Amino acid sequence: MNFDDFSKIFPTDFSAITFYLNHVNKGFIDCPHCNCIHKFYPNCLKSIRTIRFFKCKKCKKVYSIFSGTIFFRTSTNIRIWFFLIYVIYNTKTPISVWHLRMEFGGDSRTYARVIRQIKLGRLKPELNDFYNAIINLKPI
Repeated sequence: MNFDDFSKIFPTDFSAITFYLNHVNKGFIDCPHCNCIHKFYPNCLKSIRTIRFFKCKKCKKVYSIFSGTIFFRTSTNIRIWFFLIYVIYNTKTPISVWHLRMEFGGDSRTYARVIRQIKLGRLKPELNDFYNAIINLKPI
C-alpha cells in the first residue's frame, strides 16, 4: 500500500487522531497534571487545533493529548507516522531514510528519529492495540 492508498483510510489529521484516541485510550483522555479522566467526544471538536490540546475541567490546565507518547512535540504529520508504522511492520525489506526524504520532503534526521521512535514505541505494552490496529489495516 502506498501513501495515496493510505490517505483514503485517513483523509485528514482529524480522522487519524480520532483513530489514535479510540485505540490507545479507549475513548478517554487522562490529564497528566491531576490524573483525572475525561471522555473523548470527537463530534464536539471542530478543528485540528482543538483536538491536539485539551483543557482539564478539574485543574484547568491545557495539555497535549500526545504527552508521554512517541508523537509528543512532533512537527511531522500524524498520518505520515501512521503510514510508517504500517510500512515498517508490513514490509520485509528495511525502509530507507533517503527514500522517505524523497517521498515526503524534509530532513533525513527527522525520519531517522521517527523510525527510532516507532521501534521504541512498539516495546510499550499500552500501545500494542494501536500498533496492531495500524498494522492490520486493509486498503479501501
